[in-house]
Amino acid sequence: MDVGAQTSGKLKLLKVVRGDHVAKDALLGEIDPDLAATALASADAALAAQIKEAAAGVSTARSNLGFTRITAPMAGEVVSISLLEGQTLNANQSATWSSSTSCSTSPTPTRR
Repeated sequence: MDVGAQTSGKLKLLKVVRGDHVAKDALLGEIDPDLAATALASADAALAAQIKEAAAGVSTARSNLGFTRITAPMAGEVVSISLLEGQTLNANQSATWSSSTSCSTSPTPTRR
């Protein structure tokens, strides 16, 4: 039977010689594991960084979802409205809703 390597690297150890009888799953040889171990550590680090970056993105998206409701920070009378339903807003706009209250805006104004 022919047996071959499934990864590349320097053959570090050869445990058999021609004519040996071997049992199933017997160790025949070993490729130096240093390069494979380094590649695994590098892949683990890259995955951890991607997970951290994705978690930060989820946190930002969750916060932005919470900002889609515009609420009055205090009681007061609405004396003017400087925006219209259907208007696209950006996070840097300030919308005046009352004479004593400025509200932060979000992309989706809601009315109760």
